[in-house]
Amino acid sequence: MLLVASVSVLAVVALSPYLLQQLAPPMGGDWNDLSDIGQTYAAVAAILSALAVAGVAVSLVIQSRQARVEQWQTVRGFQKDLLLMALDNPLYREAWGEMGGLTGEEWQKHTYTRMVLHYMWLGADTGAIPWGSLPRIAANTFRVESNIRVWARMRQGWLVEAQTAREREFVAIFDAEYQAALRRAPAPVPE
Repeated sequence: MLLVASVSVLAVVALSPYLLQQLAPPMGGDWNDLSDIGQTYAAVAAILSALAVAGVAVSLVIQSRQARVEQWQTVRGFQKDLLLMALDNPLYREAWGEMGGLTGEEWQKHTYTRMVLHYMWLGADTGAIPWGSLPRIAANTFRVESNIRVWARMRQGWLVEAQTAREREFVAIFDAEYQAALRRAPAPVPE
């Protein structure tokens, strides 16, 4: 459809001198009237040009966002591969640093939960996970004690590293549900 419209506009532009010449005899050859028609045509052409520029601008914004998401996915994909290698072989875990003294199963749970949280962020940022469902998802996430411990270890990094308004909103949603989970948790029994 866009191709047909483009070809039609180009045809009208190319044929406009001929069309104006054909209009001159019936109008008595009054070139002032033809000049008025030409000025009207120029105004319409300016509007069409402005719409075309706006279309190009929107296209560039969309492409920029897609490129950013692709870069993010590439980095996260590489991180996922490295984490999977470390999950499969404990020898590689030390490359990730101390990880708060976690070893064995705790390290595996922490790493897997971390990957799930990054998946949730990417899903929300790209629209694959509806933004409105994040509070419910976060509340469900923090019904599990090990997830509360993982967020407790990671939350400061998420709070500091959130750069965009959407990232900050995502972190705020998860942190609010984390705080709610802490309030729901029974107080530790003194020994």
